Amino acid sequence: MKSSLSRYLIAWIAKFLLLAAYMVSPGVNAAANTFKVFNAINYAGTPSLASYGIRSVKIFYESSLDDSPGILSRTRRYSKVKIDAAAASLLQSASQSLISLDMETWGWSHSAIEKYRDSLKEFRRVSGDKVRLGFYNVMPTASRDLYIGFAPPAGSASLSWTKSWLATWENRQVVGLPLLDEVDVLMPAFYTYGTNTVAWEKMVKKAVSWARQNAPGKPIYAYIWPQYYSQSVTKCSRQGVGGRFLPVEVWVSELNTLYRLVDGVIIWSPKTACTADGRLVNPSFDPKMPWFSATLNFMKIHGLDLVR
Repeated sequence: MKSSLSRYLIAWIAKFLLLAAYMVSPGVNAAANTFKVFNAINYAGTPSLASYGIRSVKIFYESSLDDSPGILSRTRRYSKVKIDAAAASLLQSASQSLISLDMETWGWSHSAIEKYRDSLKEFRRVSGDKVRLGFYNVMPTASRDLYIGFAPPAGSASLSWTKSWLATWENRQVVGLPLLDEVDVLMPAFYTYGTNTVAWEKMVKKAVSWARQNAPGKPIYAYIWPQYYSQSVTKCSRQGVGGRFLPVEVWVSELNTLYRLVDGVIIWSPKTACTADGRLVNPSFDPKMPWFSATLNFMKIHGLDLVR
């Protein structure tokens, strides 16, 4: 009896150690049950999704943080008046704890990085410790460079192609390193930049590995988009897939990959989408949308359908 109990305990401990080793292996989200899903969906009629266990995130776009025209913002300071007003608007709210600042025309020079740092410090001076702050697509930044590098065009010298694009991406990260000490959370954009699912997964793993190494302990909330990435949300094409909704199986695969690797996702969308025949449409939110139904099923499987 005593021998059987000992064997049982040894077997149980071995299983526990194997599980623990898996959970803390490099690149794996060691606290998967704390994975969070955030709502940044802009389809018409999108309600609060709190009843589904999906949290809110407040995004301040560049027009709320700097004076137009934005292209000039590379050579001038941010708008202190607008930054202060944006931060002050949160002081009366008890619900907005995760804040994403979205500046997309400030460039990526060393002087631009100083501007990012100064604007965030000014925002925090007004908001205090009430909120957790991060920059959209920062850090790591420019994940699309990785995707392009891992998806060389047919007929190219794939090894040199990938090496060149990875070097470009790594140089961008070096420039942005000072921002890691300033942000509370990392918010890379892991959009679906094409149909090469292998390249997408390599992109995510490379970026997450870099983030875990350079900003240990900081949560990673990745921006994702239930459509294929498009540089324009007002134009569609019959030739490309940009703007079209992802196949459900691709969306689910991405969610499962990110569940293993990061701490949460921010589901973003524009107000528009493209159809297979190249038409621009304005979808209305419907919980029966295939991608959203699949999201809810993903959350249920992983026990994420109740806000903790």
